[in-house]
Amino acid sequence: MARTESPFTLQQQVQVHQGQRWEVELTYPPLDRAEADELASALLLLNGGAETFLFGDVLGAAPRGVATGIPVVSGAGQIGDLLTTAGWTGSTVEIMAPGDFFSLGAGATTRLHRVIETADSDVAGVANLRIWPSLRESPLDTAPLAVNNAKGVFRLAGTLASWEIAETNLYGIRFSAVESL
Repeated sequence: MARTESPFTLQQQVQVHQGQRWEVELTYPPLDRAEADELASALLLLNGGAETFLFGDVLGAAPRGVATGIPVVSGAGQIGDLLTTAGWTGSTVEIMAPGDFFSLGAGATTRLHRVIETADSDVAGVANLRIWPSLRESPLDTAPLAVNNAKGVFRLAGTLASWEIAETNLYGIRFSAVESL
């Protein structure tokens, strides 16, 4: 998104760009040496962002909405921020709640999305999900949605993660990551 404002009239112009991606900053609680060594080794295996990893919001691993049924994409050729899905339990209020995560795809093509408006299912189990980020590529018709432990593909944002050793002999580790597109 870009915004400009006239210094004379104070009128604003807003341009919404197509590019949307997840960016995260993670700070771990104090870790003992064994825990820190394991995490630091995993971070070093990422080779400064050359390699990728699956990541999801651990506090948002379970949806707040009902999220019952076997949800799938309903219809090929979908792009944008509205995804038509089917396979939900029929006639359910708040089948997905704002903030619920789901993922589409597998392996290196796994994409993490978040529902941004309440979605109800109709009698046939169809629900339209308003999502962020928008679909970058059209998912296949009947592609499954993972609504529990949803993840996306990420890589380190920089070439290094940082860690420090406190006076208590505990390690502090933090790093930033971006969605791998």
